[in-house]
Amino acid sequence: MSVRHAACRLDVSDSTVRRWIHSGRLRSRIVARGARFHHEVLVEPASRAPSSAGSPTDIVHYLQGQLAARQEELAQREQDISRQEGQIQRLSTALARALERNDGSRSSEQSPFQRYRWLASHRRWWPFR
Repeated sequence: MSVRHAACRLDVSDSTVRRWIHSGRLRSRIVARGARFHHEVLVEPASRAPSSAGSPTDIVHYLQGQLAARQEELAQREQDISRQEGQIQRLSTALARALERNDGSRSSEQSPFQRYRWLASHRRWWPFR
């Protein structure tokens, strides 16, 4: 849920929720929404937590639910990591191809960094057009 929804649910201000996120008191993940990134707060429902006088079966079911939620979160993070590794690989391949390409407009005596800066300023290395 969003920071604002979490603040309403916890009956605190938005800035308090953000402070709790940065201090580690609340779990969250960063998600892309449009051209921006936002925190998605992971708040456990109060009804799921077993009471202190709950039966052992309730506690076991609660812990199994917690384990399943953590496994799902781990699987999501692994997917994100593999997707980001693929993006890095594609980007580095595209950059290497662009640096190897000789447009004839610059001398071959340049350093690779100078060549990259020239290509970047002329948008010749970016593969996603």
